[in-house]
Formats: sequence, C-alpha cells, structure tokens
Amino acid sequence: MSKAGIQSNRGDGYQTLVAFGWALYVLSDPDYQWIEVDSVKWSVDDVVIGRADGRKICCQCKKNQADHKAWSIADLADELAKAIALLANDCTVEVRFYSRSAFGDLSALKELSVNYADEATYQLNLGTKHRRSDAALKRLIEQTRVSLSTYEFLCRTTFEVSPELDQMSALLHERLRILASKPTAAFDALWRRLDQLGMRTSNQGLSTAVRHRLDSADLKGLLTQAGAMLTPPMNAVEVRASFKGTSAIGRAWRRDVGNERISSPVVEDLLAAIEAKASSILLSGLPGSGKTCVMLAVQEELERRAQASSDLLPLFIQAREFADMATAQDRQTQGLSELWVESVARMAEDSHVVVIIDSLDVLSIAREHVVLTYFLAQIDRLLLISNVTVVTACRDFDRHYDRRIAQRTWAKEFACQPLNWEADIVPLLARLGIDTTTIDSTTRALIRNPRELALFAELAQRRGSFNVVTRTVRAIIGT
Repeated sequence: MSKAGIQSNRGDGYQTLVAFGWALYVLSDPDYQWIEVDSVKWSVDDVVIGRADGRKICCQCKKNQADHKAWSIADLADELAKAIALLANDCTVEVRFYSRSAFGDLSALKELSVNYADEATYQLNLGTKHRRSDAALKRLIEQTRVSLSTYEFLCRTTFEVSPELDQMSALLHERLRILASKPTAAFDALWRRLDQLGMRTSNQGLSTAVRHRLDSADLKGLLTQAGAMLTPPMNAVEVRASFKGTSAIGRAWRRDVGNERISSPVVEDLLAAIEAKASSILLSGLPGSGKTCVMLAVQEELERRAQASSDLLPLFIQAREFADMATAQDRQTQGLSELWVESVARMAEDSHVVVIIDSLDVLSIAREHVVLTYFLAQIDRLLLISNVTVVTACRDFDRHYDRRIAQRTWAKEFACQPLNWEADIVPLLARLGIDTTTIDSTTRALIRNPRELALFAELAQRRGSFNVVTRTVRAIIGT
C-alpha cells in the first residue's frame, strides 16, 4: 500500500477512535443518547452526538498536520467555515475539533476566551499576538456572511489534542473494562460496528445508509451479542464470598433412605455436560424423583473441583427459598445479590461459571408468578454470557404444560429415572433389615420413587410388621 493509502487508513482509524470514546458516553451516561459517524445532516459531520436535552456535539477529526506542525487558521479555513456556518444557524450545536497536532493560535484564543464572561472584556484583554489571531478569525467569519462574533465562536468550539493512536486505544480499552464485562470482545464488537457505520455497510456488506445512527440500546445490544454485559467492576474475592453465601441457602434437604444415600447416574451425565460447557441444561422428573438431591450432589462435586481449580466457579440458587419474594430488595435481604447476574458476567471473564437453579416447579405452582418470571428472565440474561452454564430443574408436568417453561429449548436435557429394583432397592432394604420377598408388585412400583422409598423404609422400621406398613404407605399416598 502507498504511503498516502496508509495515512488515509490511519486517518479513518483516528476518526473511529474518537467516535468510540463518545460511544462509551452514549453507552453509560443518560445525558448522551445517540451517535452518528459521517453524518448526512450536519456540515461538521465526522462524529455527531445527540444529548438528552436536544443539544448536539459535532466533531471534526483531523489526524495530524503535515510534519506534525501546529494547525493555523489558514490551514483549517474550510473546516472552520463549516463550523462557523453551523454554529450561526443552529444554537443547539457545539463543535469540537480533534487532532494529534496542536491547534496553535486557535488554542491560545480559546484558552483566553474562557477567562472572561463577556465579549467586551475578552476584546479588552487581547494582546498583540492574540489580536492578530482574532482578526484572522473575524475575517473568516465575515467571509462566511453569518452573524457570529469571534467570542461566541470560541465559547461554543473546543480544540482537543489527542495522544498517540496506540495510547488512545489503550485508554478506550481501560474505560470499557470499567464499564463492561468481557472488555476485549466488547471492544471488537463496538469497533466493527462504528467502523461499518462510517462506511455505511453492515456485517453482510449491505448498504445501511438509512440506518446511520446508534443509540444506547443499540450499543448495549452489541455488547450482548459479544457475550458481554454492562456492569461495574467487582472485587473477585467479594463475589466469590457472595456466591458461597447464596449457595448455602436451602441446602438442608433430606437425601438419605435409612441413613444411606442412593447415587444417581444422572449426576455423572450432568457433570459431563457441564465439563463440555453446555450453555443450558434441564433436569426433569416426577415429584419425589430426586431432582434436588441430584442438583445438590452436582453442586458439591463442583465445589470440590473448584477448590483445586480457580477457573471453575459454581453458584447454587434454591429458587423455592425466594418463592414469596417479589422485589430485588427482598431477595437481597434473603441472600441473593441484586447484581448477581452482573457478578456472574464479571467472573465469567476468567472462570467457567456454573449457575444451578433448583425448583422452578415450585415457582410454577406458586400463587404469584412474578418470581418465576424473574428467574426465567435472569436465565435468558445468563445464556447471553459466554463461559457460563445454566443448570435448572423442574417437574415433568411443568416441563410440558407450563407455557413459560415448555416453550424453551435447552442445550441438554436429562431426566431422573426410577430406581432399579434389583440394583438399588433390594440391597438397601436388606441392609436396613427389611424383608423384600413379600412386597407386592404395586408397592414395588411405588417405592422406585426415592421419596416414597424413604417413607416406606421409615415406616417399615418403626412398625416392625411389613404387611401393616404396606397398607399404611398405600393409605398415606393414596394408591
């Protein structure tokens, strides 16, 4: 590429760097609402920013003067004339000139003007050199044939000298790291879109001349597509401690049958899917089939693995503990941080975060559905974050008949299967001293459910008479 071509590309890159800085304001500050690159509406058009009160900031980007000399009024005559006409015709506009070269006499005049509250005082304090510069600027205004004083022009115009391009990029990366998770991916996504905005092309290379503006929602959408999220920086140690506290809630759950635990093969299936970094996993099953036991077993194994590996971070949320809490403040009081999803996004920068949300079915059958809606919405947000796996559980009935759950798709689905009579139940009952030979087929089918098996074993041990226990179990559970 020729030297002129290289310099042209660097000039375009400089304009995008300036636009990027303003895009971060649009992204994070409600006072700034939208940004345009190479606007078609304003004569000073390199970058235009719209503010909430209706004012506009129109930016002219000049990468640098030849041999990095300071810009003179004569050098910038054409650009200054456009700015003068724009300021005279639109009182809601301010103009900003950007360059890596100094602005010489213009900067000196600007610095002088900010010291005085009115034009008369400004004129009285002009020195010999300043007076010559002011006269040159005045002649340019007169040539433009508009009603605008040099003092008003200076009050509404800013001249900013930029650092080296590499330093500009580094500063933008640092600002973005403070604003959003996954800053590298976020930077690349924002850069591509801003560059395309100036070229009037989309990702597919199609013309986007009609759509030449990005607002705050557009920019947040770009972050989402990049797997990033707008969130403040967080202390990793504090977030890990918060996750540990939340994960301790609702863990007191009966998981044994006669003081023995029955392992479930679906635990290994879930762990394998998590290790493969499936984005979403659903565990379903009948009531009492052991879903919570499985989820707790998975959480415990993940916690064990996390002790030896800092790149794995599990978070367990027992949704039933929050079933009656409709507000973020209520949930935070109970132990679930208001910014827990944002915390997940930040931690996912360096760790594979596994979020286990148990008991969606409890929320489904609750009187108020706002909590289920809340958790489903947070799952949607989590699924947009890279390096995050969401594992959740609900009953078969809700999986198929609750519209809010049934209409969703999951990367992986598993089900809690009934216990095996010969492999699981007979050896367990034998160790408990319960005779299995006289158990009829109906009861055998019944106690393949872990919850019913636990009740059966407890009653059998208490009563000492197997036949009576069988009838009692049937009466209790309505078979």
